[in-house]
Amino acid sequence: MCRNLHILTVLLSMVLLFVSCVKEERGRVEAQRAVQIMVSSGIQTKAVEDPTPQETRINSIRVYAFINGVRAGYHHEVFEEDTPTRSFLMDMKVMTVSEFVDVEFFLVANDESMRLDEQQPALSESYTREDLLRLNFTAFDEHQGIPMYHNETVSLNMEAGKVINLP
Repeated sequence: MCRNLHILTVLLSMVLLFVSCVKEERGRVEAQRAVQIMVSSGIQTKAVEDPTPQETRINSIRVYAFINGVRAGYHHEVFEEDTPTRSFLMDMKVMTVSEFVDVEFFLVANDESMRLDEQQPALSESYTREDLLRLNFTAFDEHQGIPMYHNETVSLNMEAGKVINLP
């Protein structure tokens, strides 16, 4: 039984692009941000030898963003072409009281290959932070890609145009 989803490390880089909507309420500012996310697999693996193309392929991705345990953003995309690197925009709603906000990201790649525990529903936008922490699969279909998982908290500068690179 596979209990750990950390098969490959997924790298993440973010660029806050623009403010699409800002609303002020009692000293707090609600802002819509578009976050550029770049994900790459195969650069860092737990394998001793170079990873195979099948081990680095990203067929689909789900990204969940949480601020203080509340979902601030979600992105799901299925890709047609085979490549170990992906780049896309994700909308986030942020209640800012300061310039920097800690955002916890969960990335799950190739989830369609996972055979989840019977008690777990299929991955969807409705998953909570706690659901993602309990995510468990019993097997996977290697023909649909190897499941990959990454969880990291990042302090984002809410000023547009700032670049944050994660190791």
